[in-house]
Amino acid sequence: GESVIYAFNGMPNAAFPFAGLLPGKKGEFYGTTIGGGTIGPSGFSTGTVYEISTSGKEKLLYAFQGGSDGAAPQAGLVSDNAGNLYGDTNYGGGSSACPNGCGIAFELQKTASGYTEEILHVFTGGKDGAVPLATLLLSESGVLYGVTAEGGNGNCSDTSETSGCGTVFSLTPSGSTYQEKILYSFKGGSDGQGPRGVLIADTKGDLYGTTELGGNSNSSCAGAPSGTNTCGTAFKLTLSGKKSVLYRFKGGQDAANPRAGLRFL
Repeated sequence: GESVIYAFNGMPNAAFPFAGLLPGKKGEFYGTTIGGGTIGPSGFSTGTVYEISTSGKEKLLYAFQGGSDGAAPQAGLVSDNAGNLYGDTNYGGGSSACPNGCGIAFELQKTASGYTEEILHVFTGGKDGAVPLATLLLSESGVLYGVTAEGGNGNCSDTSETSGCGTVFSLTPSGSTYQEKILYSFKGGSDGQGPRGVLIADTKGDLYGTTELGGNSNSSCAGAPSGTNTCGTAFKLTLSGKKSVLYRFKGGQDAANPRAGLRFL
C-alpha cells in the first residue's frame, strides 16, 4: 500500500510540488515546489528547493524570493558528483518581456554550511527562450540541456507569456559562468510548439523530446491557445542542430498533447 514519506504543510515550508524527487546518495530525496517559502513581489509564495531525510523530515535548502533569483520552479533537479543541484524556474529573473520574469537556470552549490544559489542564465523572453518548465539534462562533460515552452524566433504570438514557439538550449561551463546556445527554435507548424518535458540523450549525444502543441495541422485536436488544430510531436535533435520529427500525434485514440518527456526501453 501507499506510504506517505512527508506531507507538505505550506509556508514557511515547501508547498505544491509539481516535479518528481531526486534520490540522494544516503537515502534522502531532493525536490522543488512551485509554492511555499516566502512571499514574492507578486504577492504569492515563490517556491522552494527542499530535502526530505530518511526519517521523513523536511529541510528547506533554498526559498526563492521571486526577483532576480527566480520564482516558481515546476521542474525537478539534477545533481553532479559533488552534490551540487541544478534546476530552472518558470518565472523570475527580472526580464520585463514576461509579466513575472521569463525564468532562470540555477545551481545550488553545496557548501559546508548549506547551499548557495548561483544563477547560470536569465531568460529574456526573446530568441534565448522563456518559461523553462522541464528538468534539465546534465551531461558527463558538465553541459546542461533543456527546453523553454516559449520564446525563440518562431512566430507564435498567441502564447500566454511572450511570443515564440519554444526552444531547445544548452548551457556550457565557461570559466565561472555558463554560455547559452540555442540548439533549435520551434516554428509552431509541423515541427512542433511548446516543449515541456525533460530531454533524454542517446550514446551519440542526440537529444529526444516532445512538444505539447504543433505537428499535424489537419488533426482533430484543438489544444493551441489560438484554437489551431495541433496535437503535439515527438522529436529528435542532433547536437549540430538537425531536427527530425519522430511522430506527430493525431488525437483521439492515438493520444495528444504530451507534456512529459520520453524514455528509452
